[in-house]
Amino acid sequence: MLKAYHIPVVGERCQAWISAVRRINPGGTTWKPNASSRICSDHFVGKSKSDISHHPSYVHSIFPSVYRKKMPNQERAKSR
Repeated sequence: MLKAYHIPVVGERCQAWISAVRRINPGGTTWKPNASSRICSDHFVGKSKSDISHHPSYVHSIFPSVYRKKMPNQERAKSR
């Protein structure tokens, strides 16, 4: 069963969650969560978040490869 967790709104954990998302706005600024922003339990080790700071599920860390941006074809050709 999937759960949707609220993103912390302040503090060190909030910054860690924002960094882990690795999302950039179209203008190049860092994405900021809003009141409706959630992280699905699939993104946590063991499919559940932990409130213990040294636990692997304190910050989400599992992302499918589909979220990774691919280089445009021209950049790929230059790097060959």
